[in-house]
Amino acid sequence: MLMKRIITNCIILLSLVLPAPLAMAQESAVEEVTITQFKQFLDENDATLTVVNFWATWCAPCIEEFPYFVQLGKDLADQGVKVFFVSMDFEEEKPAVEAFLAEQGYSDASFLRTGKDHEFILGIHQDWTGVLPATFVYSQNGTLADFWQGTPVDYEALKERVLNALHP
Repeated sequence: MLMKRIITNCIILLSLVLPAPLAMAQESAVEEVTITQFKQFLDENDATLTVVNFWATWCAPCIEEFPYFVQLGKDLADQGVKVFFVSMDFEEEKPAVEAFLAEQGYSDASFLRTGKDHEFILGIHQDWTGVLPATFVYSQNGTLADFWQGTPVDYEALKERVLNALHP
């Protein structure tokens, strides 16, 4: 009886001291979306400024800049800025997308595009060539305020572009 109590107390103490595995601590909510569904989501979004980053698990520049977008979302949330991610990975790569988001500690809304790449890309914007990473910044009324593609940004450059769009 005493041994059972000691073991139980040790387990409880260890569970309080040791961190939970990241995948368990942060569950991602990756939603598969068509271009129509994603545009509807954007239309219903109530942010003052919406930043949408298109990325993929196989895109090294995307992975490099990803933490900057996560940090930006935290830093500017009180100003009404919301950051969302759309993975351009294939649908069967959803587990890899979810694992990456968990590793990054990101558990807010995130999307995985479905359907044909070309239709999705043109549905977002006619000037987007499909190159990754790509970032679109939308004002509260849904107007495109800024857009860049193919070149990763560091945190300071990202924040400057977003603040310029927020306070033109």
